Amino acid sequence: MSKSTCLRIIKVSNLATAENVFDELVELFKSANEKFEKEEKDLLESDVKENCLCASLANYIRDSIKGSEFCNYYVDVEYNRNRGKTKKIDSFSGDEPTNIVCDLIVHSRAKSDYDNKKYSYGDNLLALEMKKDYRSPEEKQKDRERLMQLTMMDGNESSKNVRGYKVGIYYELDSMGHPKIIDYYANGALV
Repeated sequence: MSKSTCLRIIKVSNLATAENVFDELVELFKSANEKFEKEEKDLLESDVKENCLCASLANYIRDSIKGSEFCNYYVDVEYNRNRGKTKKIDSFSGDEPTNIVCDLIVHSRAKSDYDNKKYSYGDNLLALEMKKDYRSPEEKQKDRERLMQLTMMDGNESSKNVRGYKVGIYYELDSMGHPKIIDYYANGALV
């Protein structure tokens, strides 16, 4: 389905209310993840890097959103841009904003507020950070803090620092590559 076809479908369909967007995105993710776990068992158990797993999971998420009201959005891995500039978030320590690269995001790729008007749910939908369980507690906490920052809703969509993701997902795999922890974030907090 082309992006323009998707736009027409959205205009005539019932768009999800703001309250339902989180739930719908989580359900789309769960469906995609279930297929990912089933179809990519060999990959999950092969001890490949997290970015390889995220790239594979991105394909399932992309397929999952194709028939939904989110079909205009893009699924990107290792994305580090925000309107043509380096993607940054505020730090919890109060230091200068930090450059970030998200493991996997669902977003608009909008380069301006004008571009963003094509997207019914704003610029940013879903941010996912993946870690293997042998990673240090500090690395895991850093990913969790990043998701809290990314999902904060401060009403300033044109801010130079990235916020406003509707869903944040912390995805941790055990030593055999099986999902161990999947936590969801919204509005700057663990849900």
